[in-house]
Amino acid sequence: MSSSKSDYLRTINLGGAIVTIMNIGDINYPLVPMLNASPEELAQRGDLAGLMTQDHLPTLDVHIQLPNASVLVDAGKHDVTAVPRFAIPEYTPPPGLIEQLGQANISPDDIEHVIITHAHWDHINGTTIDADGSYQPLFPNAHYYLGAGDWAQAEESLSNPDSLEYRTLRVLNECGVLHTVAAEKTVIEGVEVIPTPGETDGHQIVRLHHNGESLYCLGDLYHHVAELLHPELMVKWADTEAMLKSRALLTERALAENALLTATHIPEVGRLSQGPDGLVWQAVY
Repeated sequence: MSSSKSDYLRTINLGGAIVTIMNIGDINYPLVPMLNASPEELAQRGDLAGLMTQDHLPTLDVHIQLPNASVLVDAGKHDVTAVPRFAIPEYTPPPGLIEQLGQANISPDDIEHVIITHAHWDHINGTTIDADGSYQPLFPNAHYYLGAGDWAQAEESLSNPDSLEYRTLRVLNECGVLHTVAAEKTVIEGVEVIPTPGETDGHQIVRLHHNGESLYCLGDLYHHVAELLHPELMVKWADTEAMLKSRALLTERALAENALLTATHIPEVGRLSQGPDGLVWQAVY
């Protein structure tokens, strides 16, 4: 296994599959007020010191190049105009998704599959492009995959021209390229979609398995390493029971496969292991 890295773009060779992880921009997102534990409770936990000082999060899109397929996991872009509370003052984001794909010698026209982990704004706002006042799929030759639960949740917004869903999910659906996923699905040999509800009803993760090596793209199953080590810690809006089940499923599979893990808002790529006092996170890239 080998890798290369810039300030915003990393490439990992996973058994011959080329995984490109792109930070399309940091956002202002202090997690402590969002979590299901009070700041006082968190401050008393010495192992959560990093969480207490966290204020910015990256936003990562992932491209997987297999011998027989080009797959993108999430298509977020750094556009905080509609959500100014996420803007970082005087911050200049990295090049956008298309520019970073180009730097990695990946053509948008070659991407065949776009897997949306869930329908939050920073995961779908780059799926389409405004072409002279008419929105079109950004990746014209791709099929797009969205959890069925998120499609159902988006229904009311699809008829609102001012909504992000109208400009993205509606367009993909009307173009006949949006597919909803309600159960584990093999998108292409070596790439599977696994439903993991909790963050949203239709949240899903992606498993890459190639030549005996595995990597999971986790979307927002976790927002911080602290949640990986303490699965009971989660954002307030999550469905607690569903999230715990989804995290238990991921943990079991990740440990069994010694898999690499990448999540949208966790900077490092790493692995989980079982230590004498609980789970241990090791950053690898």
